[in-house]
Amino acid sequence: ASLGSRILTRAVICVESHRSSCAKSSHFKSSVDKVATFLKNPIFALNVEETFAAGSYGNDTTIGNKPNVDLVLVVNSEHYSWDSRETWQTSLHHLIEGVPGYSNIKNTRFAVQFSLAGVEFDLLPVSRQTWESPPQPQSIPLARREWLSVACARQQVEFVKKHKGNHTGTIRLLKRWASQHQWCDYKHKPKSYLIELLVIYFARSSSNVEELLRKFWKAVKKPHTLDVRFVEPIEDISRARPLVVDPANPTNNVAASFDWTEFQRAASRYANNLQAFLDDIQT
Repeated sequence: ASLGSRILTRAVICVESHRSSCAKSSHFKSSVDKVATFLKNPIFALNVEETFAAGSYGNDTTIGNKPNVDLVLVVNSEHYSWDSRETWQTSLHHLIEGVPGYSNIKNTRFAVQFSLAGVEFDLLPVSRQTWESPPQPQSIPLARREWLSVACARQQVEFVKKHKGNHTGTIRLLKRWASQHQWCDYKHKPKSYLIELLVIYFARSSSNVEELLRKFWKAVKKPHTLDVRFVEPIEDISRARPLVVDPANPTNNVAASFDWTEFQRAASRYANNLQAFLDDIQT
């Protein structure tokens, strides 16, 4: 192996050795279990029948410095409409106010966010009907299709778990970099799911971690040419660039979820200088 490959391998091992220290601790798991059990209390009007750990926590690619848990809440409701989520989020907001020790609670478009014992939670409600049988994208109004990503969270986790292979450490290395980079605001920070999908995609044609990371950063450097398709997208997004089609939801362009300006600028430094990338990571 080249010197570069050996350095990168050591960096991955270093991140792996520090990985998910919070996620693997009894304290972290206790917080997750506490919230899940609390929300499934049958006395509440919001009938949460099931919780599902999605995102990085669900597919085991978390990093330990800022633990975050996406919890999908499967709600059994006979009276369901697309607008039900707003009502559910309001109910969830009030319920979380009854959890001792919570802080920083707020509603976003898709979730109720709050902190508990140093863990950041995103609660994502979805109906039982939609969770068990996600509707065909064509049957959903265009403005509502982005909600399918919540309904498809299980399929997203299963895809990453199945295809990440032995590249979990590389994913964590890139996530560690993203968590430490000084973004001008959250709208410029790439999503974890995007990083996971790009690593999986470029790993297919790479023989080692050095080659994989070079391809990763060269692609990010030229987002106007990025066209990643695990499945064929619906017509609405097929011509978009950059394009990374969600393998669980072909209506979702994962690359369209943030502003690429800063990510692209960083890639201009790293595409031909992986040592600079490693130097910028505090392991």
